[in-house]
Amino acid sequence: MIYMAVGELTIEGALENYAPHRDLYVEFSAYNHVTSDDPPLKMSHGGDMTLPSKSAGHGIHHPVYDVKMKEKADSVGQKCHLAIPRTSETTYRSTNGFLKEKLLN
Repeated sequence: MIYMAVGELTIEGALENYAPHRDLYVEFSAYNHVTSDDPPLKMSHGGDMTLPSKSAGHGIHHPVYDVKMKEKADSVGQKCHLAIPRTSETTYRSTNGFLKEKLLN
């Protein structure tokens, strides 16, 4: 889908024409906008860490992205909680519990 956001007709076209769209790709990624004053973040993901990705959907929603987001958050001092089976644990068992604690306290 990202290729359509930059006006390309195919993913192949987006890859061939990466340079003209690079600034938009950078802007699209939440990773590039993480700062210490962001609110706490909780991410949870399935445990399929297979690389390369098995499909486009697996690649777009790959748990390695969440790992990298946590590393970035940690590096700037943003609170980040990540749950990936067999990879990363958090004290928050549910997103609702996380939201209730952060919004009501």
